[in-house]
Amino acid sequence: MRDDKSEGWETLKTKHSQIRKVSLGDIYIDPRFQRALGEHRKDQIKEEFHPEGIGILVVATIQGGDPSGSGRAYACIDGQTRFIATGQLAAEVAAGERQADVPSEITAEVYENLTVAEAAELFRLRNFQAAVPVKERERIGLTAGDPLLQEVQRQVDMAGFTLFAENGTPATMPYTDVGKRVVRWARRYGRPDLLAEALTVQANAFGTDVGSVDKVVLQSTANLLRKNPHLKEDQLTELLKDRGTAKIGGEAEVLRTQLSMRKATATEFYLAREYNNLKGVEKIRH
Repeated sequence: MRDDKSEGWETLKTKHSQIRKVSLGDIYIDPRFQRALGEHRKDQIKEEFHPEGIGILVVATIQGGDPSGSGRAYACIDGQTRFIATGQLAAEVAAGERQADVPSEITAEVYENLTVAEAAELFRLRNFQAAVPVKERERIGLTAGDPLLQEVQRQVDMAGFTLFAENGTPATMPYTDVGKRVVRWARRYGRPDLLAEALTVQANAFGTDVGSVDKVVLQSTANLLRKNPHLKEDQLTELLKDRGTAKIGGEAEVLRTQLSMRKATATEFYLAREYNNLKGVEKIRH
């Protein structure tokens, strides 16, 4: 069972679908709850097209409609690649570029009046067994209202980073796995903004550009902050800045090999050792 239910999890239970025909021209793609399009697979469907291969799509009317303003009624929840391939092929047939028997309507499982959170949750549920990249699944989970991801997003924003690429803006803190782990620590140990604190140390040491965040150093920083409330963040920041991620990683790898540690544990061990060698600091534990 999932520990963190999204906003759409419970309310989606009250929504029921119907199987019926829907015009291709009434369907649109909403990127808030879709993965990146597989171009190769889409082209393959076009080349080997058969009307019976379309199958049943899952579509829904969404409160607020299509954010792009297309005026189309139904967002495609499941079957994006088949829908786009069929639509492109229909356009090519209409232009006289190809010959194919392309239907103007498809069979769909239709949901009515879903919220954005419900639509995103429906996508996650229907694609649970599919090869949806983890990053795409989590981006859609955030749209669905996943409370753990929402908290990660809040703290990433606090520190001046971006979690997911959007509208041409790259993700500068893309490590959702570490983010979720640190937020769980924050909840368990009563340090609510632990992720934001650790990220702020990283930002001050290495910057906020793409590639500035080292996920192992981030996790180690958060764990040291969690275990040592007296740790002076300014001095840890200067230590990180002075050593740099390449040296930290290299020294941690030596320790990992010598002491049979995990990489994160070895990194934490190294940083604690170096911090404790600074003058005038109260010792910390790793």
